Amino acid sequence: MTSLLRHTIKERIAMINWVDWRLKNKIAATISAIFFLSLIIIGTLVYFKMTKDYRHRTQDLMETTIRQMNITIDVHMQNMERLSVSILSDPIIQRVLRAPSEIGPLEDNNEMNYRMLLLSSPWPYIQGVNIFSEDGRNYSISLGDTPRSDFSVRDEPWYEVMASTQAPVLLYLPTGQETKSMLNSQRVFSLVRPINDLESGERLAFMKIDLQTELFQEIIGNRYQLDQKVTPRYMVLQDENVLLDSHSQLTGQKLDSAILQALKDQSGFMEWGGERYLYSAVESSNTHWHMLSILPYTEAITESLKIRNLLIGLGISFLVIITLCSYYLASGIVKPLSRIMITMKRVEMGDFKVRLYERGTRDEIGQLARIFNIMLESVDHLIHRVYQAELREKDAQLQSLQAQINPHMLFNTLNLMKALCRKRNILDVALMAGSLADLFRYSLKTWKRTVTLREELGHIHNYLHIQKLRFPDKLLYRCHMPESLMQSQVVRLSIQPIVENAMIYGVEQCLDRCVIEVTAALETVWSATEEHSVQVIVIQVTDTGPGMSKERLELVQRSLAGNGSEITDSLSMEGSQSGIGLTNVQKRVKLLFGDRYGLRIQSELGKGTQVYLTVPYGAIVDGEGRAQ
Repeated sequence: MTSLLRHTIKERIAMINWVDWRLKNKIAATISAIFFLSLIIIGTLVYFKMTKDYRHRTQDLMETTIRQMNITIDVHMQNMERLSVSILSDPIIQRVLRAPSEIGPLEDNNEMNYRMLLLSSPWPYIQGVNIFSEDGRNYSISLGDTPRSDFSVRDEPWYEVMASTQAPVLLYLPTGQETKSMLNSQRVFSLVRPINDLESGERLAFMKIDLQTELFQEIIGNRYQLDQKVTPRYMVLQDENVLLDSHSQLTGQKLDSAILQALKDQSGFMEWGGERYLYSAVESSNTHWHMLSILPYTEAITESLKIRNLLIGLGISFLVIITLCSYYLASGIVKPLSRIMITMKRVEMGDFKVRLYERGTRDEIGQLARIFNIMLESVDHLIHRVYQAELREKDAQLQSLQAQINPHMLFNTLNLMKALCRKRNILDVALMAGSLADLFRYSLKTWKRTVTLREELGHIHNYLHIQKLRFPDKLLYRCHMPESLMQSQVVRLSIQPIVENAMIYGVEQCLDRCVIEVTAALETVWSATEEHSVQVIVIQVTDTGPGMSKERLELVQRSLAGNGSEITDSLSMEGSQSGIGLTNVQKRVKLLFGDRYGLRIQSELGKGTQVYLTVPYGAIVDGEGRAQ
């Protein structure tokens, strides 16, 4: 049970192992992984780049917006300053404040209210105008309630500051209640300044102009929104006092000092309430107020988040498409390779006739199929060639053995005949018996190797020695061999059949003396297949017999040019005792050394016959029948 579990675990591990994956799965997985990594890298870079661009663009827009808002607020505050100057320099207001009118307080109050209303009426965002005289008189116009009769200016929080010797010319009050003199005061921000006598410079009263916070709301209006979906939060700050909060949450309150510390730079990031914000701040050169714009960071990068989500969706879609396409492409590559593998298995089993289907394409798979088919053709041809060589050798041996009947018995018998002839002094018979014994001894040696030219010529000498006893007056044998070629290798029983052919068709058919001549020469020829020069031995066997007719010569040449598919020898030479004809020699030489080597024959009636045997110089065939 334990061994079975281990085997199952090993199989599962092998399935997970990358090396054991199928090729199409590897290709598809690799392409998908590369695309996935590229998508992650490109998507991350695009996301961070777009986030950075959106952040900078948002900050630039926020800064531009608050600068425009700051300019607009400065213009309004300058108008209020000019209004305050117009009020304090009005002659009627100056006269009333210097001394009460003789007509009575009611007339003074009417005149003051009229002048204040006349001067302030062009600015509808003015909540009210108040003048508090040093002698306790109060003049006020307001869109709300009227002041209480028991009100005293000394009860105002700003009085001590403005009554001191170091009082500022103008004092902007943070957003708060209109005044304590009102029963139902509104929330306003105010401008306070003293009114001095234009002639003597003596302080006559204090003027307080109350402005509606709606002024800021109007300035912040929709025209300053970045877009319809992203609206920053705007604040107008006077030091830590919030003159206006566009969300109306902090208006009239004090801002946290930690946030004020974070706002030292004109723009950047800040943490507030556990959330991260983008901010931009601008200081007014006139009022020294700060215009602040803040926006949650998540809102600033909303578009980049949408693009990120879009990229993720597109990436997943394209990943699925790429995976399917790569799997299909890999299958298209692997499928022909699988067919090649199946074909190779059939070849491994010994079927060399099988061929791959060539699709006609010029890609690597098509070229591989063509090369594989060419290789199979070559292997099949080589096997056929070796098979033919073995059949030819067996045929030659069979014919030789058929002619020799029982060579061992004949060899022993011939040696006995030779001994008896010498004993009885019959030398010709003894010489013939000895030569015939040497012929049988030479034929009994292995056929699957080459012999030296000297050995083959010795065999011919024994053969012709017997023939001379038959034709003492008709046969003349000549041999011209350079000593340097005597150790060259030739195919066993390749020259003797040519000489035997000369005997049958030359000497036996000739009425007069016939000359058989064997010569050899070393020549250098160009090899087109190997693209260099090679050395060959050309052995020529010439007879002065009657020759052959043109028709007979053409028959012989066609037989020598045969493709080697036939085992029977069309030139087995009638009456030849060895039975090893020219065609047999031709096929054995070509099978061992190649098509460029072999026999050539020339003949003409009345002029004899010339047979040329060409073999490579220095080639050796080992005991297995392989050329080296």
